[in-house]
Amino acid sequence: MSLNTLVKISGVNNLSDARYCAGMGAAILGFCPEADHPDYVDPGKFKEITGWVQGVKVAGEFYNSSIEQIHEIVAEYNFDFLQVADPGLVAEVSGLQKPVIYQVDLNLTDNIEEVRDQFERLKDLTLFFIIEGRNIKPEWIKLTGKLADKFPVLTGVDITGQNVTGILNEYNFHGLSLKGGSEIKPGYYDFGMLAEILELLDAGD
Repeated sequence: MSLNTLVKISGVNNLSDARYCAGMGAAILGFCPEADHPDYVDPGKFKEITGWVQGVKVAGEFYNSSIEQIHEIVAEYNFDFLQVADPGLVAEVSGLQKPVIYQVDLNLTDNIEEVRDQFERLKDLTLFFIIEGRNIKPEWIKLTGKLADKFPVLTGVDITGQNVTGILNEYNFHGLSLKGGSEIKPGYYDFGMLAEILELLDAGD
């Protein structure tokens, strides 16, 4: 299956998630290597999971690590991309010779102009930007769409099966950033909204 836009799945922490998303056509799977994060995946489990999936790239998702910690962690994982949520780390992380993704959570900032300024400063060091958020003000969705006119942006802002087609048609987003499925009980996963969105993006080839 192939999708009609680039899709990155964040917070992948199990084989079922990885195989399902890769099979549905996701281009990038994100793994968090920070031990204190709920989606943490240790080096052994990361190697096991990625050994079962083909045709996708993998990103290391860093939220709270220092540059020194990132250096140590990267040595234990074979990431294709490095994603950070601290704009101050982008330049330093780019020195690790991996393409950098910068992620912004709009639930943690109320200043969209500051986000624009960050993107402008970091555009030459960043492969693309991710904007995420839940229950965002409607006008902010339009503003993120304007950012996509100038910068390569993946959006994860209030994406649902009901609005995904309209958002992609209306704005020039580089793609989507979606969250992996949740475990209902050991071995069983609810891909509900994620499955609905991915099926709507089926390119039909």
